[in-house]
Amino acid sequence: MLDRFLDFGKMEAIRIAEYLFWVGTALSAIPSFMLGKYLYMTTTYNKEISYIQNGEQWFTYKQVNNLPLGIGGAVFTFLVSIFIWKIVCEVLYLAIRCMENYLGIHREKVN
Repeated sequence: MLDRFLDFGKMEAIRIAEYLFWVGTALSAIPSFMLGKYLYMTTTYNKEISYIQNGEQWFTYKQVNNLPLGIGGAVFTFLVSIFIWKIVCEVLYLAIRCMENYLGIHREKVN
């Protein structure tokens, strides 16, 4: 498989689009992770805590980072970026197929 990958002009259009899709999917994990981390670090919510002092129970609130929002934002961004990247790769595949057909027709006219 690696020998076909390194030969230029011998790959099929579907393989090119497939490789690009998987590379783009792996690379889209980086901004998704960074957005999730940003959401986690910048958004907080109040968590109720209680403690006992002098025999009485006291209730207060503490600001904590919003982990579910960070994870949800990262997953949502990753899924949306995969969806958009899939559409881009499909359009690229169609363009490559059109170019192959166009070049094939012109090769037949030359011969």
